Amino acid sequence: MDTRKKYGSDFKRMVVDEFMTGGESQVALEKKYGIGGGGVSRWVREFQEHKDEAFPGNGHLRTSEQEIAALRRQVQNLTEQVTVLKKVLQIVAQSPIEPSS
Repeated sequence: MDTRKKYGSDFKRMVVDEFMTGGESQVALEKKYGIGGGGVSRWVREFQEHKDEAFPGNGHLRTSEQEIAALRRQVQNLTEQVTVLKKVLQIVAQSPIEPSS
């Protein structure tokens, strides 16, 4: 059972904003809001790296990650198609050609 607290994106943005405006230190904010050690640091780093796409929520992907997942599915599909076509080519190449009348 996961006993960790889960924080919403609005809450995380509020804490990051409070830290970045120079209100309080990361440690002070963690104590103030009951956030685990290093949580504010991770949130600040994620916000700086992803800006508007930071904190997409549990089970949700950022737009760039969605695009990568879609491309991977497409590559897998095309790879399967190539494999089938190779097998068909082998079968066609092995079957004798009948003379046309």
